[in-house]
Amino acid sequence: MFMHAGTLMISDTPNQVIGVIAHETGHITGGHLARLRSQVSQMKSTAMALQILGLAAAIGGSLAGVPSAGQLGMGAMAGGTDAAMRSFLAYRQTEESSADQAAMTFLNATRQSGRGMIETFDVLADKMRGIQGINPYLMTHPLPQTRISQLRTLVEQSPYYDVKDPPELQYRHDLMRAKLSGFLEKPEASLNRYKGDDTLAATYARAIATYRKSGVTPPCRISMS
Repeated sequence: MFMHAGTLMISDTPNQVIGVIAHETGHITGGHLARLRSQVSQMKSTAMALQILGLAAAIGGSLAGVPSAGQLGMGAMAGGTDAAMRSFLAYRQTEESSADQAAMTFLNATRQSGRGMIETFDVLADKMRGIQGINPYLMTHPLPQTRISQLRTLVEQSPYYDVKDPPELQYRHDLMRAKLSGFLEKPEASLNRYKGDDTLAATYARAIATYRKSGVTPPCRISMS
């Protein structure tokens, strides 16, 4: 399992990251990756078969001197590929929803809150609100608002809904985000992000950003062997 740095940097709490890990664990335990290969292979086979039939119709129409039949055959080729892709995307969305449900099972089993999952989906929903013309049927994941509506009841009914992250875990989480900001963002962006913040995490980020902005390179070790 790999975590994208962007996922870590936008997470305010460890629980939000834990929710992502629980979701990905749902994919693993559900055997989704193995089945995904099978679905991709099936999609290719279906699309290829429909293309062959469409091509045959197009050629047949052309030979018979019926241009409209040829056009219908070409349309069938394109439509067959589109239908296969839509079927595949619908399957992917079903697996994503299944992984969300499994994540709540894991979080309850480990006595952790699912609130972080809802918060993460809220962030994703905010980022997508300005995008016009999104076709939910042409996406690999359900829309964030759809995922929120599917999960909210399960999350809020959990006996661990109000469980908070331990202070020491939050402390380590803040330091991790500060380090990523200091090293991955432009120094000016990191300095601006933590401007006026007197926490240790903010001081850590500013120290890294200032070091990078200075242009000083670390001394290299010369081996005498």
